[in-house]
Amino acid sequence: MFATLRKYFIRPIFSRKEKWWFIGGIIALFLAFFIDNDVLKIVGTLRIYPLDAFMLFMTDFGMLFCFIVLFFYLLFNKNFTTCSLWP
Repeated sequence: MFATLRKYFIRPIFSRKEKWWFIGGIIALFLAFFIDNDVLKIVGTLRIYPLDAFMLFMTDFGMLFCFIVLFFYLLFNKNFTTCSLWP
């Protein structure tokens, strides 16, 4: 029994390539805590008013727009017949 368990615990969990990706991810996560505010300040200085206005519009009405487009797509493709709520 212990011989079969030992073969599972002896083999490496990660390959060499996966180990380097894992270590790189941990380092990137650690560095993100220190450079997060600096990146936000740089992005904040690159604001463009028309793009800001468009993003605010999409935030307010984007979901409504998506539902309207989906409704008309389903309406013109006549996919409402597959819904169990319709007779």
